[in-house]
Amino acid sequence: MKSRLKKELHEVAGRPMIDAVLHAAAGCAPRQVVVVVRHDADQLRQHLSGSADRITFALQGEQLGTGGAVMAGLPAVEPAIDDVVVLFGDQPLITPEMVAALLAGHRRSGAAVTTASCVHPTGGQHGRITRDARGNVLRITQVRDLVGEDPGPKEIDSGIFCFRRDWLAARLPLIPRQPHGEYYLTDLVAIAASEATDAPAAPWPVAAVTVDLDAAMGVNNRVHLAEAERTRARGSTRA
Repeated sequence: MKSRLKKELHEVAGRPMIDAVLHAAAGCAPRQVVVVVRHDADQLRQHLSGSADRITFALQGEQLGTGGAVMAGLPAVEPAIDDVVVLFGDQPLITPEMVAALLAGHRRSGAAVTTASCVHPTGGQHGRITRDARGNVLRITQVRDLVGEDPGPKEIDSGIFCFRRDWLAARLPLIPRQPHGEYYLTDLVAIAASEATDAPAAPWPVAAVTVDLDAAMGVNNRVHLAEAERTRARGSTRA
C-alpha cells in the first residue's frame, strides 16, 4: 500500500477494512472472533482493542498463505465451537447477509466444507471452481495452475469458507506445501471431495453458496482500494 498504515486499516467508505469485515462476520452471530496477525501488527491490535467484539488474537509467525493463516488461528478457537467461518481482512465489500447465507447453506447441506462462490465475467485472478456432471464441487484451481482455459464467465472462489471444525482440524495437516512455500486453503476442497462416498443418503462433502461478486474483491494496493471505494459508492447509490 506504500503507507505506514497497516493495509487492513485503510478505509473504504469511511470505515477501516478490518471493521467492515468484522461487521460482516456479525452475520453468523459468532461465539468467538479470532484475528490472525503477524508480529508487526501493533497498529491493528491497538485499533481492535477498542472494538465492541470480543476478539482473540492468534500469531502467524511466517506468511505461509491462506492455509498457513488458518493453521495459526485454529488452535485459538474455543473447543465448543462446531463451525468455523474464514474471512479475509482485506475484503471490505462482504456483508453480514453474505456470511449469514454461507453459514445457513453450510448447515443445510451437511457438508464438511462450504465455499461462497461468485460468477466472474472472465474469471480474473481468482481460483476457478470445477464441478462434475452432477454439479458437485470437485476442486478449486489457482490461476497459476490453469492450462488451456476457454474464455468466458467462470465460477470463482471468493475466499470465504465455512468448515466443520472437527473435519478442519483433522485435514489441515494434509494440505500440501506449494513449491513457493505456501499452503492453499483451497486445497481442502479437493481433499473433501475425495472423501465422498456412494451411500445414497450421504451429503456431498463440499457445498457452494452463491454470493455477489463484490465479495471476491480483495484490496492489495491503492488501485484496488480506489476500485473498492467506487464499487461501494455505486452500491450506496443503488440503495
